[in-house]
Amino acid sequence: MVCVTVSLRIFYHNFPLKISSQHKRVLYLLCRDTEDSMLKNYYIKYCRILSDVIKTAKKMYYNKLIINSNNKSKTSWHIIKSETNKTKCNHGISSIEIDGKLCNNYLHIAKAFNTYFSTLTEKISANNSEDIFSTPDNAHPVNYLKQYLLDRFQE
Repeated sequence: MVCVTVSLRIFYHNFPLKISSQHKRVLYLLCRDTEDSMLKNYYIKYCRILSDVIKTAKKMYYNKLIINSNNKSKTSWHIIKSETNKTKCNHGISSIEIDGKLCNNYLHIAKAFNTYFSTLTEKISANNSEDIFSTPDNAHPVNYLKQYLLDRFQE
């Protein structure tokens, strides 16, 4: 949508581009209905030239924007985002199910996440009653890791 807006601005300010695009459309309609190879070659060349002219017009338009801007970095990033069609995406959580009830209050949602992540380590340590950091009697780290991994995969 942003790229389309920029293209429309360029066409609005550049009347010959508008006329050329209309001429391209007429050529397309003619080529679609005929088998004339010379007309098709002309249409292909015309499209190539028109796309180069549009690229140059965009370049000039963007250069003018950057030169006239107060914050050149911000304008440059805005241009980059518009050309790559990247926009801000808001992935905020508007509602969440807590204890079987749908909650829309952001404070309650934040508290639920805080409670979940603060008790996560306790739940994990309760499930793993083994102390993985204790060393066996032979005390060689490689032997300990080997035995620990073998025990884990045999379960």
